Amino acid sequence: MKRWGTIGIIAAGFVLILGIHSVGGFQFIESLWMQGTQPSYVFGYQLGLRVRNALSWDEREQLMLENQKLSEERNALVIENARLKSSIETSDDLKLQLQFLQERHLQSVPARVFSRERSGSLTTVLLDKGSKDGIQSGQAVIADQGFLVGTIGAVEETFSHLILVTSSNSKIAIKLQNDSASPGVLEGERDLSVNINLIPQGERVEQNATVITSGTTQHIPEGLVVGRVDRVSTGESALFQSASVRLLLDLSRLTVVSVITL
Repeated sequence: MKRWGTIGIIAAGFVLILGIHSVGGFQFIESLWMQGTQPSYVFGYQLGLRVRNALSWDEREQLMLENQKLSEERNALVIENARLKSSIETSDDLKLQLQFLQERHLQSVPARVFSRERSGSLTTVLLDKGSKDGIQSGQAVIADQGFLVGTIGAVEETFSHLILVTSSNSKIAIKLQNDSASPGVLEGERDLSVNINLIPQGERVEQNATVITSGTTQHIPEGLVVGRVDRVSTGESALFQSASVRLLLDLSRLTVVSVITL
């Protein structure tokens, strides 16, 4: 009898469970359970996100720092390479100038161009050597293989002004390398071009003739190459003829020069 009573209780319980399930009772219980435990789930989820975001931010910050460091190292290498290239170019230029000066037994002071400004038709070029280095107004300035690029203008103690041959303030006695060593005056025109004026009308001036200094201008030795004759202008009634000159150097790219002190 006791056994049959136990079986009856189990059967009744089973029927009760089926009845509760059929009316959605378990869903109600599950809903109550989820409502009770949801805050803890949300808290745990948000905490996990915060931890992950914190780790992710640290990683991003570390990557940013590493990228910044790499960028700084790259920039430093670019600067160093540019400096080395500039040093090599400067060294090569100075070697050419020194070789020319030694062959001519000329004394000089090397100088760097540290400022170049253009205002209207006037270009101001400053050299890093001045009176304390033996620089004087009127001295010739050469570059590359001894090409004349200008003369010294105003001189300060630690720097000086370079008057380019293209300057309207530049006037230098020259001669042509032809049979008669035709004389003339080299004059700049608004920092744009160079012309030879006052060439005697009877002189035969040919295109591509080399233009050199005559040595009759104070502080400027004879034989410094300026350029070549480009075009010749001859007027039938004029006493003189003129010619334009093609320079052999790009004066806008000057970086290191030599000031001839004789």
